[in-house]
Amino acid sequence: MRYCTSLETFPSVINLRSLKTLNFSDCSNLMKCPEIAKNIVYLNLKGTAIEELPKSTGHLSDLITLDLKDCKRISNLLESICLLKSLVTINLSGCSDITRIPNISGKVRFLYLSETTIEEIPSSIGSLSRLSCLDLTNCKRLKNLPCDVSKLASFEKLILSGCTRITRFPVVSSNIKKLLLDGTKIEEIPSSIEYCFELEELGLQNCTRFHILPSSFWNLVYASLDLKFQSGLAIKM
Repeated sequence: MRYCTSLETFPSVINLRSLKTLNFSDCSNLMKCPEIAKNIVYLNLKGTAIEELPKSTGHLSDLITLDLKDCKRISNLLESICLLKSLVTINLSGCSDITRIPNISGKVRFLYLSETTIEEIPSSIGSLSRLSCLDLTNCKRLKNLPCDVSKLASFEKLILSGCTRITRFPVVSSNIKKLLLDGTKIEEIPSSIEYCFELEELGLQNCTRFHILPSSFWNLVYASLDLKFQSGLAIKM
């Protein structure tokens, strides 16, 4: 049903037992998502006008992907989302009324939260042992991340670009490959960075307060790290 921009209503219940994919992407006038059968695997409500998820969402035990990108009217998710044990991808990018993140399944690998108004990441994120990518681009209210992020053994990509309240370099696992901190207010990189042996890209552009690099950092640069920072900064070693 994607791009059906004139669609405003849909039957309140969809009990189609063989239905695996439901796509209402960019149905910009659709204000309510129907109650759906638990066999759904892919649910895309991107760009709709929904204000909340249906109560049946907590029973979607086979759901792998939940896409709510640019749902500007949705506020916070149901607490029952933690019951979705098959969930791998959650996309809440552009959901500007989202202020907090409930506990989610430990199988989640991709979590997109860019341009939301969350202020903190719960410490329970440390239980997401399979999390590979966390995108927090332009989360202007977000403060520093919990130390529990360092427990994420599968963590490879962290994007904090545009998070203007971030002042402290995040503590991440040694498996991190891409770390983008452009536009944050961090001032220095800790010496522990030398243990991030897998790091391939580090973004520090427009970090106007950044001024300290540990001497051990250059061991990573020589190992083909792609380093990007604003030219003209006075950096101390």
